Amino acid sequence: MLLQIDKFLKADIGEGKEATLRTDVADGVKRTNCCEDFVMVEFNDGKVRSFAKGEIDYSFDADVAEEFKEYVISQVWLLNDDGKTLRQLI
Repeated sequence: MLLQIDKFLKADIGEGKEATLRTDVADGVKRTNCCEDFVMVEFNDGKVRSFAKGEIDYSFDADVAEEFKEYVISQVWLLNDDGKTLRQLI
């Protein structure tokens, strides 16, 4: 399965600014666990990453993916291996 992450660069967000939507796609998703605006993803290699909508909620003791700390996540989608949407996670 695939994970599609739609995000905005934090520096691009602000009054009078037009932020550019950026999209990442990660493959090798084994399973997901969702809780409101927070999702934990286990990949086929055993790594677990977590993502939160908007600002990161540090009350969770989880490994928030480092490469997303400069971004605000707007949506996360679970896709099948062909790229077809299975469901919106966040």
